[in-house]
Amino acid sequence: MAQPQPGGRPHRLVPYLVLAGAGVVGFAVAYLVTPRSPEAPPPVAADGLTRLGGIVVSLVLGAVLAALAAAFALAFVSTCAFTSSYAQPVFKRIKARLFVGQIVLSSLLLFAIGLLLNAALGLLFWVLGIEASSWIVAMVLSMVAVNVALVQLHLLAPLEPKLAARRLAAMGVPAAEIARGQCIGISDPADSGWKKSALEDDIGLLWVEPERLLYKGDQDAFEVARGRLLEVERTAVASSVSSYSGNRHIVLRFATDAGGERRVRLHAEGCWTPGRVVQATDQLADRLNAWRMQ
Repeated sequence: MAQPQPGGRPHRLVPYLVLAGAGVVGFAVAYLVTPRSPEAPPPVAADGLTRLGGIVVSLVLGAVLAALAAAFALAFVSTCAFTSSYAQPVFKRIKARLFVGQIVLSSLLLFAIGLLLNAALGLLFWVLGIEASSWIVAMVLSMVAVNVALVQLHLLAPLEPKLAARRLAAMGVPAAEIARGQCIGISDPADSGWKKSALEDDIGLLWVEPERLLYKGDQDAFEVARGRLLEVERTAVASSVSSYSGNRHIVLRFATDAGGERRVRLHAEGCWTPGRVVQATDQLADRLNAWRMQ
């Protein structure tokens, strides 16, 4: 199957077809590797009590790991990646923590889902008399499910608005102003982002005011008067997951106080899915274009 190009929209059934295909492959592998010769009875021929015990253990361990994953995600988001002070710029080091946090969370989910699936499939295979290893099928499905989830869901999405609000509050921005701003990330349009753990260079809040655009972030800030906004460009970024759901990032081109020009790429933040990123980006682009034409 051809890979969708940035800016195109893959069919919404693709993730589910991938999961179904993984299930078929996993079952085929499990069936083939399970011994069936009379001289070597398959492991699934063990007594019912042993099989039931294995199912219960998988169920309990899977539930424990699922609870740990939920607790880790809640703690990670509520503390903004375990950040205690916002008096100094924090986004650069938090990007590294986000990368590690995604690995920890995905690992917990991988084994939690695998164990829970192993319990469910073990019971199903037992009832149906299927001589195949449920563990192989469960882990194949779990690996595919977690990877699909990481593409289709931004599991740490609430962290970004929290981080921007707390950092700007520490910089002295009033709470009322923070509530009016829109959380965005910014980056250099000349940077492809392939060598970075996160495409954004900075994160903060954008205010669309009657006569100016104002951005204040963790390390960067800029102000654009209406007459200095030269263009609102739209471009797909191949290194961004949302581009494969049809997203085209916003690039602002504006005149600076020094008489030159600057281009800044904008990123919608706090979105759970690539589809929501597309929607938020389109809404912001429409708002900026309407503001520019006033």
